[in-house]
Amino acid sequence: MRDLGGRHVDEQWGTVPIPSLADWIQSFEPLRFGRGVMVVIIALGSAPLWTGADILQTTTISGTMVLGLAPVFVRSFIRSAGGAALHLAFWPGVVLGMVHAAGWRPDWLAIGGGEYASLLGLNLLTTGVVSVGFGMGTASDGWRHERGHAET
Repeated sequence: MRDLGGRHVDEQWGTVPIPSLADWIQSFEPLRFGRGVMVVIIALGSAPLWTGADILQTTTISGTMVLGLAPVFVRSFIRSAGGAALHLAFWPGVVLGMVHAAGWRPDWLAIGGGEYASLLGLNLLTTGVVSVGFGMGTASDGWRHERGHAET
């Protein structure tokens, strides 16, 4: 069985196969499909500009969303980090970026004064949350990996 990326799926620890989606994606010419995905991402990333946000606000929204990738890159030397570490770091960053985009920042998050005090507070909170999520995911992945080796 193969996963979405076309790799062989390990029955015990492999990724979840999605054969119908994988078959559908593979039916496209890869270059054309990649270009189409980029156009969709550009359109979605530009959507805040269409609602009246300025360019700085748009980039800070996406910056907050991708803070979840920081622990993944900074701690890439940790070999036991796997899928759980990625997801527990990335998705909370996306959610907190959406919180920022929606303007649901409580006043107690503000650090210092000025226009961007709440953004600074939210980004520091996001950095902490995604770092803890990455650590929890790494521990979970390491535990699963050790358990898998113990059973074989």
